[in-house]
Parts: sequence; structure tokens; C-alpha cells
Amino acid sequence: LEAMTFRFHGHQMSDRNEYMKPGELDAARAADPVPRFRAWLLDRDIADEAVLAGIENEEKAAVEDAVAFAEQSPPPDPAEAVTDVYEEALV
Repeated sequence: LEAMTFRFHGHQMSDRNEYMKPGELDAARAADPVPRFRAWLLDRDIADEAVLAGIENEEKAAVEDAVAFAEQSPPPDPAEAVTDVYEEALV
């Protein structure tokens, strides 16, 4: 599944998206594939609100678990900062 979407928030909290054309953000939100797919599932009776809420809760818990794991893990070795960043030359 490939879902092409739009970055709704800037690179930092103070970014007010002033570089965007008027209406660009609203148009992107209207075309967001996640709520559109959710509506598609509901419209075709493939899933109901309870099923989707259950999925959303499970996924939210998985993300929270991953964040907790990351926060409780020791910091990585600084040498990891450049691991898998550059293509290795084929010899």
C-alpha cells in the first residue's frame, strides 16, 4: 500500500508554513488519504466505528510502547550517526 500525502507541519514548532500558497494546506488536508480511506471503509460497510476505534487504539498503544522503549534505552554509540548514511563504493 502506497499512500502519497503531504507534510502538514513544518520542520519545527515555530514554522507557520508561511511559504505555502493560500489554500494549499486546506487542499492537502482535504486530500489526506488516511481519513479518505477511513471514510471509504465506513461507506462500504467494510468496517464500523467500533472496529476502526479498536485498530486506532491498538496502533496508538504500539506507538506509545515504542516511544517508551526508545526513551528507556541507552543512547546509541555516536559512531552510529553515520552508519548506513553513505553509499559504499563498489570495488
